[in-house]
Amino acid sequence: MTKLRCAHCGIRFTPAPQVPNQAYCSKPDCQKERRRQWQKSKLQSDPDYRDNQSRAQKAWTDRNPEYWRNHRLNRPDYGNTLPGEQASDAPEPGNQSVARCGGCYESVQRDPALSCSRKRRYSGPTK
Repeated sequence: MTKLRCAHCGIRFTPAPQVPNQAYCSKPDCQKERRRQWQKSKLQSDPDYRDNQSRAQKAWTDRNPEYWRNHRLNRPDYGNTLPGEQASDAPEPGNQSVARCGGCYESVQRDPALSCSRKRRYSGPTK
């Protein structure tokens, strides 16, 4: 049987005989990418599917209004790094910077768990 090249990872694999147009190997990452591509294509080509997904997402958001707030609060490094940077595990002791915290400016430590007197999350230093 001929081997094919995976559309995601590029390695050669033997396709399953039951799937004549198989383009992805069986690795979990490749299967995840296959499903992601299928959903992307389906959202673009099927207005009923797109409408259903939109309604389902809205219904979930209505049932879980505090999800993103809790998500941010439970992840102290959330939003405190620039793209491409890695979050440090521990804040630098004594590192003070002026931080924008909601609508106010107050000197706070870079520890994201700390907040200003208005009880809002640290959102990074301002320039």
